[in-house]
Amino acid sequence: MSSIPIYMERLGVLMRHHSRAHPSGLHPVHFEVLHYLSACNRFSNTPQAIIEYLGITKGTLSQSLKLLEQKGYLSRSMDLKDRRIVHFDLTGAGEAILAEHLQETRQLLEHLAPPEQASVEKALELLLGKMIEQQGGKPFGVCRTCKYHRSDESSWCSLLQLPLEHPAPDKICREHVAP
Repeated sequence: MSSIPIYMERLGVLMRHHSRAHPSGLHPVHFEVLHYLSACNRFSNTPQAIIEYLGITKGTLSQSLKLLEQKGYLSRSMDLKDRRIVHFDLTGAGEAILAEHLQETRQLLEHLAPPEQASVEKALELLLGKMIEQQGGKPFGVCRTCKYHRSDESSWCSLLQLPLEHPAPDKICREHVAP
């Protein structure tokens, strides 16, 4: 029998414990929201996209966004084309607290040689894809790997018919469709 499920569970427990022990008093879900918003593009920084990505309830997200905004880690803006849509972005303080939180994980990865890091990354990517598929979740994905991404001299989303300015092609998008 494989020990992989045990290792995955233990990693999850340790990562949640690390989040809970943060001196800011933020909970794991708050860091998950900050991390997602740091990685997503301008089309995917809405409450609905966050809910879809993290698999949390509207109530949990609402309270999390409220707290993170009050602490100065997020800024809120209305969509320029549809005033019913709200977007959230990390502030400088949000980027700083997230970077501090992620530093320990990055330090752990430094103990792995580049080929080991590549192997772990490939295995985790495969497991993540299978888990999302089994649970019927939205895959999300990096823009530049989407079938709608076009890049000649500049990047373009042929689904939304919009240009993608740097660093958007390297960000997570909720509209992603694998080629």
